[in-house]
Amino acid sequence: MRREMATTSKVLAAVNREQGDYRPDGKFVFDPAAASPDDLTRIVDFFGMMQMPAVSHFSLTNNHSIHHRGQLSAYLRAMGSKVPDIYGSSGDSQ
Repeated sequence: MRREMATTSKVLAAVNREQGDYRPDGKFVFDPAAASPDDLTRIVDFFGMMQMPAVSHFSLTNNHSIHHRGQLSAYLRAMGSKVPDIYGSSGDSQ
């Protein structure tokens, strides 16, 4: 963990502060009405690590973000924050 933190710190330190508003050229257009069944069932390669239908990538991304949200919410009280409603009310929101 310390090694990963050190590597992340180096990457963050390498960001040119004058380019802080940089946005990559790539653009993801999300329009659920535009995805045909053929689009959703098309096999997509994920950086050579796995190949699966495009719709499965959406599911994986959704579950991955839920996982990280859960990690963060587990630390909120320890940081002195209140846990917001996530799946119904929390002890802090009542």
